[in-house]
Amino acid sequence: IDCIREGKSVIVRGPTSGGKTFAAMAAIDVILNTILKVVLLYCAPTDHLCLQTWASISKTFPRQKVAIVCGIFSYLPADATIYIGTPIETLSYIMTHQDIARLKGVPPVEFTIGIFDEVHTLSTTFADSAVSRIRSEAMGILLSFIKKQVVAISATIHDADLPLLSDFIKTQTGITSLETIVYGERPVPTTRFIWNGTDLAV
Repeated sequence: IDCIREGKSVIVRGPTSGGKTFAAMAAIDVILNTILKVVLLYCAPTDHLCLQTWASISKTFPRQKVAIVCGIFSYLPADATIYIGTPIETLSYIMTHQDIARLKGVPPVEFTIGIFDEVHTLSTTFADSAVSRIRSEAMGILLSFIKKQVVAISATIHDADLPLLSDFIKTQTGITSLETIVYGERPVPTTRFIWNGTDLAV
């Protein structure tokens, strides 16, 4: 949290349900409320994750205008300060917006901070279809629209891929310093429940 609050770009690898997104949001909360003219992009690979995040962020930051662009739903308020979207749909929106901005002679949308959830999907190794490969490429292109700070989070980045991912993000964004944070313990232990036919058993 401190790294993000200080404006540092980071790759965070931690366990599923380990608080990665919460930590990012807690830090971004300070940034959004103390620095003027911050425009945030939150990118996630699936519609349901974007919708979940949009609902959460809209409640967390009620004074911000929160846009969402995904495959099943879009909401684009004027002068949005937070954009949430899936890679392909968000990239399509940005490219269209840039074309319209050029025609109108107004500045195109630019993002101060980018949060990339499930950032391991940048790798086509995880692409099991043509759509998945296009999604990976779109996420890579979206990185180039981030001007100052990147927060890349995932539970499944392999050790060998961490330096490769770091180099790729630096190349796409022009950001020269990128810290890697790895942790393995959840702040709140999870409990597994199994339905036994009549009740939930631990």
